[in-house]
Amino acid sequence: MEVQPPRRKHTEVLTSQLDIAGKRLADLGCGSGSLSHALARKGAEVIGLDISEAALRQARKAAPDGTADFAAALGQALPLPNRSIDIVIYFNALHHIPVADMTLALDEVARVLRPGGQLYVVEPLAEGPHFSLVRAIEDETEVRAAAYKALQNLSACSGWSALSETLYTASVAYASFATFCERLIAVDDSRGATVEALRSSLSERFTSLGRLGDKGWLFDQPMRVNLFERVA
Repeated sequence: MEVQPPRRKHTEVLTSQLDIAGKRLADLGCGSGSLSHALARKGAEVIGLDISEAALRQARKAAPDGTADFAAALGQALPLPNRSIDIVIYFNALHHIPVADMTLALDEVARVLRPGGQLYVVEPLAEGPHFSLVRAIEDETEVRAAAYKALQNLSACSGWSALSETLYTASVAYASFATFCERLIAVDDSRGATVEALRSSLSERFTSLGRLGDKGWLFDQPMRVNLFERVA
């Protein structure tokens, strides 16, 4: 029987591996900014970057007191000075970079990190209940494998030191099936027709793969963290 990695919270894993207080941190692919704001509240100076203006509007609205800054940017062309960042985080985002551009995106990380700076990459594995649920809409098996291959290649590059690899299981929560469908479409509105066509089978998979808790439905998603240090 395959042993599932221990169930842990994303922020608990992150803060157990990174000392973020007082650090200049870039959250790449920040989405609506929930992680950026959480890290800013823990004492980091955070810049969140994303290509979605809609997501960035949500991020700015979530904390009008300015606990984190946000800007539109591609991972392949970061609007940051050379050696200006202590920690770069890719949280559930590296596999969204076009495969042909992943190496370029990681070169950009190398450019903006200070010597001794760290790259923290969290990626979902192509397995588990949540992956099985979403796979009917978009199968990310190949792009997730490509992201991991890019990180393995990084380990062999001069100027980088691979510090650790950690596996854990996170819980993805949805208040209801309707919320799940809404979130799928919010990520990519072109999914709307597919979601409607598969609504019945998706609903069955939703209830069979999830577990109902006090605050809605929970789906296990195995995760991998790779931590690197910029040594030159």
